Amino acid sequence: MKQFLLSLLVLLCSVGISAAEFKVGDAKYSTLPDGTVELIEFKKASGDVVIPEKVTDPKTKTEYTVSAIGPEAFKKAPMTTVTIPGSVKVLGEKAFLDCKNLTTANFQNTITDIPDECFRGCKKLTAVIDAGPMTTIGAFAFMGTGFGGILIPPTTKEIGFRAFSDCNDLKTIIIEEGDEPLKLYPGVMYGTPVRNVIIARDLYYIPVEHMLDKFRLYNNNPALGALVIAEGVNTKDWKNALEDCNNALVIFESETPGQELAGLVSSLSPAATSNQYFFGWDHNDMESAPVSGPVSLGTVKEKAQEYLEKEKVMTKFREFMRVAIEEPEKLRFEYRNIEPEEAVKYNTEFTNGIRVLCDSVYLVKPELSKAELDNVAGFINNLLMGIGADYGIANMNLEKWARADLLNKELQTGDHKEDYERILKTIDRYFTFEQPKNDPYRQAVQLACLCAIGKWKEAAAYFPKVHRGATDNGTDPVPTEIVYIQNAINQHGYKAVAPSYKTASSGSSDDGSLIEFFTKAAINAGVEMYKQKKAEKEFRELYYDAMGMDSKGRPRKKKK
Repeated sequence: MKQFLLSLLVLLCSVGISAAEFKVGDAKYSTLPDGTVELIEFKKASGDVVIPEKVTDPKTKTEYTVSAIGPEAFKKAPMTTVTIPGSVKVLGEKAFLDCKNLTTANFQNTITDIPDECFRGCKKLTAVIDAGPMTTIGAFAFMGTGFGGILIPPTTKEIGFRAFSDCNDLKTIIIEEGDEPLKLYPGVMYGTPVRNVIIARDLYYIPVEHMLDKFRLYNNNPALGALVIAEGVNTKDWKNALEDCNNALVIFESETPGQELAGLVSSLSPAATSNQYFFGWDHNDMESAPVSGPVSLGTVKEKAQEYLEKEKVMTKFREFMRVAIEEPEKLRFEYRNIEPEEAVKYNTEFTNGIRVLCDSVYLVKPELSKAELDNVAGFINNLLMGIGADYGIANMNLEKWARADLLNKELQTGDHKEDYERILKTIDRYFTFEQPKNDPYRQAVQLACLCAIGKWKEAAAYFPKVHRGATDNGTDPVPTEIVYIQNAINQHGYKAVAPSYKTASSGSSDDGSLIEFFTKAAINAGVEMYKQKKAEKEFRELYYDAMGMDSKGRPRKKKK
């Protein structure tokens, strides 16, 4: 009987702790012994995914806290971003394996361990945000991802086998100072063309059976341009660390490295050891070759941070270009990712992208969709803002352009003539498909561009029409930019005359583009000429008839 009761108790206990599974939409969850749940499968996840902090079992109506993401939970899911709540403390191995469209993983400072192969094959992954005080990065954890730069914080204690291998876009790695050495397994960056590495703490190498005799940290990487080593970092065991890194230059923070550098120096190629071992930068570009002379680690680290910042912004620009071409209806969302300060700081790169989109895509397509037309309207503003950014003016519009007296500056330099011509073409392209009843701002931009490229006669002829639109046929005050442009036209020997608004409403039209305006003017001139010629012909015929001549002015033949 006791044996039966004991068996029954064990059975009841086992039933009590058995995991229950349920689904919420396409996401499957499993209960854990602590009363929370683990997200065990969500392979249909797509777009921007936000994992909930709490879920409710639709059958039992019980609410659970989501505390973990299981192994392979999102394997090959087509999602683009994922936000993980602060309640999640554990990630399973291969949780996001081969999520090839995933660009961003947004944590809430709660994850400390990235398990083996967690993000392996996420080739578009460029940002892991607020991951928390990271302590370990597992084997193959970020293999084949799209990072441009990596910052290893002081809390990280261990990086696994080939954790960052085959990351073709990875250019810079910074290992920050820490109280403990960073443990590294072999091949951390195997097959990754890292250009710049900054090391500010000791590294402890953990060999594996077939790699006992080699440090193999950066070896066989001809792309490595600079290795920065902080003062006090011990490199005496770095045997073969830079084997076959034929273009590498070593930068020591210390001006008098000791004998502990022997292992590192012996691994350098002849090309790298032919000069002093102390090098520093006097360039702004991280990819520029170092020049002779000692340098502080702080200076180099600052430049590296600038490089990483630029890489981050360039990633946004590249995605902006891709979306503009492949998914034009989503481009309005990409604008939100680019800060005005970033567009000003990296104006050349951003404006060049807009120029390419205009010249090679949007100005040559035979037809434009509604989304593409909306994008064209944005490009007009982008090009104008690009001109302003060169003068340090963020988010420049036509009023700022006038107040900064940029027309006179542009006429002197001619630096942006091609951009003004491009804006004219882009607006005309916009008006080809869109015929708004009144678009005074873009018409005023057209007028400004005509002035900026020196077409004063055309600008003077177009001025009355723009004045009508900008003032709503004389009912609104004249904008600053219109007054500015009017004065400029007059100063260059042409008359920009504001129309009389007593009869402004009769026969006036504010529809159409610059091309349409001049086309209508030409047609009207042709009509007037036709009327004049017709009247002259009728007068001649009456005169000839009165003089006894035929219609061609010849004497009439007398009838026999």
